Amino acid sequence: MVRRRITMVEEEETSAEFAEEEPVFGLRDLLATLLNRQTLPHVLLLTLLSIGLYVLTSMTDGAYELTSLAFLSLSLGYALTAILTRFNFVHDWVRTDTSGMEDTGGIKGLALRCAKVWSLPLLLSAAIAVGVKSTLLTDDAYATWPALGLAGMFIVWSAGQAASFRTACSSWLAGNKKTRDKRPGPGSVGGMFTKHMLALILLAGVLALIFGYEAQDPAEAGFDTHLRWVGFVLVVGLIQFGILRWLHSHYEAAAERKGSARFALRWGIVAQAFVTWHMLSAWRRFIDPPPALTQMLEESILMVLAVVMAIWALSSRGVKKGSKLFSSENALFWGLAFGFGYAGSIAMITQLTSGDLAATMGFGHLVTAGALVLMHPAVITRHNTMLASTSGEKETDSEQLSEDSETTEPDKDSEETQEEVERAEPEQKSSPVEDDDIEVVDWEPDEDVLDELELLD
Repeated sequence: MVRRRITMVEEEETSAEFAEEEPVFGLRDLLATLLNRQTLPHVLLLTLLSIGLYVLTSMTDGAYELTSLAFLSLSLGYALTAILTRFNFVHDWVRTDTSGMEDTGGIKGLALRCAKVWSLPLLLSAAIAVGVKSTLLTDDAYATWPALGLAGMFIVWSAGQAASFRTACSSWLAGNKKTRDKRPGPGSVGGMFTKHMLALILLAGVLALIFGYEAQDPAEAGFDTHLRWVGFVLVVGLIQFGILRWLHSHYEAAAERKGSARFALRWGIVAQAFVTWHMLSAWRRFIDPPPALTQMLEESILMVLAVVMAIWALSSRGVKKGSKLFSSENALFWGLAFGFGYAGSIAMITQLTSGDLAATMGFGHLVTAGALVLMHPAVITRHNTMLASTSGEKETDSEQLSEDSETTEPDKDSEETQEEVERAEPEQKSSPVEDDDIEVVDWEPDEDVLDELELLD
């Protein structure tokens, strides 16, 4: 009986713990936010303005002073819009009304809906640009400050990609029940290290085959190609080996429990796969630069990925904490603010480095990869600490319940005897009739009965 009680308590604690740690803003919620027709025009605006301002910056001399202010104002305008969406009228203002889309279809209807949802962030951005230009940039000597600021923020945005990826993916992986299994783990790290190395070397080989050999037969490639891309695989392998040696103590701590071991392995593979991708991008920029159009396409995809990760990181943390500043309703607008700032940083640092886009982006990829490597051990430690603390609490509760059971077990027979007595008492009490309930009746025989008795006599 006591054992059953302990088991039930543990199950209740486990279910409550799972419910508390379960991510409240998951991948499905993120995709629903990004693909929502009510806010999709804002994503279109980010794409159009980023491309247009970048082309204007690269093709027109001296235009970077104006375009840098435009990028900065758009980023701040969308950040302010995200804050103001807590008000209902602003919330409805920046979203299209999907109920009347069938009646106002076509290009004209699309343009009207886009103009309506764009108006507030564009007005705020214009007001910020006019205010900054008229107050802070009155002197021509300060005209380059927005460009220099955005160029300097390039390192921050690159590291921010790593931070947003860490937050989003670690929350996603920690939400799995298998990664919260507190039972004793393998105890050794040999199996985890082997799986980690095989997965990353295989990934590096596939990436080299696709981007280096261009999916052709490696036997037909020249010596230079082999030198560049076999070298890439070897460099990835050496870096991963060094990372595992550096994190050996963290993996040993994770191996004490099954859940933490699974989490460490999965997080290691996912995180280092992201690092390997950025290493590939940097390798191609410095060793074998792709055409400019290909670079623009790749960086556009990367910017979209960075925005998505930023939205997921901000919204998942904000929703979990119940924050009004970062929520699922304004997550997209915070992501758009990040997107305009990131695009402006790329445009400005490319302009200030004499238009060498390949070298600029290669440096950014290295910053992102390095930042994520430095963040790697903190994620494992945090998960290990969480499992260790919850395990300690459960062990304390179980010990308390065991002590209670030991104190109550000697009196088990007396408790059962008492229960039998209590069950029997109502039956015994119901049989006697109290004096107050007895109704006294005066009975006299009828005359006919008396006559019959006399005759018998």
